[in-house]
Amino acid sequence: MQVLADTTWRPLVNDPNLWAWTIVVAYLSACALCVAAARRERSEWAPWDFRSQFFWPAMAALMLALGVNKQLDLQTLLTQYLRSWARSEGWYGDRRAYQEIFIGCCAWMGLVAVLAGFCMIQGRWRRYGLAYVGSIFLMTFVAIRAASFHHVDVILYQLPYIGNRVNAILELSGSVLISVGAWRAWSAPPHQAELASPAD
Repeated sequence: MQVLADTTWRPLVNDPNLWAWTIVVAYLSACALCVAAARRERSEWAPWDFRSQFFWPAMAALMLALGVNKQLDLQTLLTQYLRSWARSEGWYGDRRAYQEIFIGCCAWMGLVAVLAGFCMIQGRWRRYGLAYVGSIFLMTFVAIRAASFHHVDVILYQLPYIGNRVNAILELSGSVLISVGAWRAWSAPPHQAELASPAD
């Protein structure tokens, strides 16, 4: 396809610096801890408990996806594909309107995910709270990356002291919080009161 032929993205390491690799290691470490926490909860909690069956596997999948994407830079492929497609279909001149729709969809999806997470962890803040806060950091990071397609980076890079490290700070902070939350869930003693209550 001509659209794919016009892209310059390649499935290679796209950000081979120490800071980027540190974030990748943080993501993969968080993924491993989330898997451990998921196995621990599945062995202790009843099958009917949706939160214990879903929360940590979902976090593990998110960490793995973000860790892989950190180096493959798949959003660049998406951006180049959509730009080439827009040019071939003749609506490239109206791209600003489509960018705003895309950003709005990302914002709504992030809001829905945050609200769903909030509802899910009700009554279990001690077990899931840190990971939930970490996921908010990462949702903010994803929103910033989506907005960067609309040149918001020009504003972010002018922030005093932290400048263009905003994205990296959000990424690393989110993955660290999720790691700590997963480690606490994995290493915590069983909660018999919670195990015995299907209404929680």
